[in-house]
Amino acid sequence: IDEMAAMRSLSPPSRGGDPVAHTTGSESGRVPEADMLTLRVEHESTLSHLEDIYEAVREITEAAEVLSESSRRMADGASDQTGTVTRTTNTVEALSDRIDRISENAEEAADATEGTRQQAMRGLEQIQGIIEGMDRLRSQVEANARKARRLGERSVEIGSIVELIGEISNRTDMLALNATIESVRAGDHGRGFAVVAEEIRKLAERTAAATREIGTLVEAIQADTHESIRALADEEAQMDQETQRVHEAGSALERINRMAEDSARLVDGISHSANDQVLAARDLVAGMQRISEVSRLILGETTQIRQEIRVLVSRCDRLRALTGARRRVPETTPAADTNGDPGRPPGRNRRPLAIEVTP
Repeated sequence: IDEMAAMRSLSPPSRGGDPVAHTTGSESGRVPEADMLTLRVEHESTLSHLEDIYEAVREITEAAEVLSESSRRMADGASDQTGTVTRTTNTVEALSDRIDRISENAEEAADATEGTRQQAMRGLEQIQGIIEGMDRLRSQVEANARKARRLGERSVEIGSIVELIGEISNRTDMLALNATIESVRAGDHGRGFAVVAEEIRKLAERTAAATREIGTLVEAIQADTHESIRALADEEAQMDQETQRVHEAGSALERINRMAEDSARLVDGISHSANDQVLAARDLVAGMQRISEVSRLILGETTQIRQEIRVLVSRCDRLRALTGARRRVPETTPAADTNGDPGRPPGRNRRPLAIEVTP
């Protein structure tokens, strides 16, 4: 800057083409060689500095343009990131809402499964009561069947006794007939015996009739007993089948109860997992919101940096225009007249100098 000010203090060159000339009115002469050399050195140094400044300004401008382009890409990336984060946040929030609904549905399913399990437990308890009742009834049926079989055995024994009584009655009848025959042979002496024999015969007939009736009743009892035994056997078989079915129903209810317990555990695990996912989704939403805030902050800072870079580029352009233009800065140094200033030595009156600055 000092060199630029010094250059501005220099005046245009003379028409004669000399880089440095000294004129005082009607007088003309040469500038001392030492002063001319000094001016040339200063001129070359100033040109060198201007070239360096011009090159530095050009490099700064290029770097600023690159930085501006990078800032633009950063701003575009931050804007895209903000939009992506916003969309991702919305998606995660929607996913969080869905997970909330899944968690609620899982809790409802867990409640329903628990209700099913409790119903299965109550049904299993009832089935156990039915099984116990069926077992008691089966025991009673078996006891009745055994009694019926014993009754059948007793009826068979009674039939045998009735047959024996019938045989005795037949023999008694034969004995009465023989006694009658013998009383007839005895004549008058056998009449009393004949009366006794007749009574015995009548008694034998009544015994035979009673025996036949008893036999008929015993046969009926035996038939009923056999029918009862067959019915009890059928009932026992049916009871076994029903008991087996009840046991199968109890086993099915036990399996249902175990499945309900497993389902309850699975649903409870799903509910806990859904709750964990909800918490994770909320943390993710919070993190995405923080990222969005940082992205917006970066976007704002990048925009501000771009504005600052534009200002820097504009100033660099102005500086390039100042350093790159061919500049002529005339400035006249008052010439001293030797006649008017007897104290100034001759030849020290200088012309205005002109230096053309071209980078």
